[in-house]
Amino acid sequence: MDTARKPVEKTTAEDIARIDAMVDKLDGKMINLAGRWMDEHEYEDINDYKAVIVGDLPEGFTLTKMTKRPFGFYFEIGNGATYHYFVGARTLGWKRVK
Repeated sequence: MDTARKPVEKTTAEDIARIDAMVDKLDGKMINLAGRWMDEHEYEDINDYKAVIVGDLPEGFTLTKMTKRPFGFYFEIGNGATYHYFVGARTLGWKRVK
């Protein structure tokens, strides 16, 4: 088993521009999905939201895990880093987490 991981690179200005473009594209959808999750979390599986979001991700983006609090998802863009896109009660954004 090969456990070697790709070394993590610095998040470049180009990476930031790609992520910002993805966030701009998904903002409306993510706000709507977050509202639905707040209303339906007792009845729906958070992973069902993944299929809805994956279809709108740009090429090269990989959704790795959905998050409940705050509503959002972890994603990768091929540079070895992991990012979190989230919708909170008063915040909307992304950050690098690894």
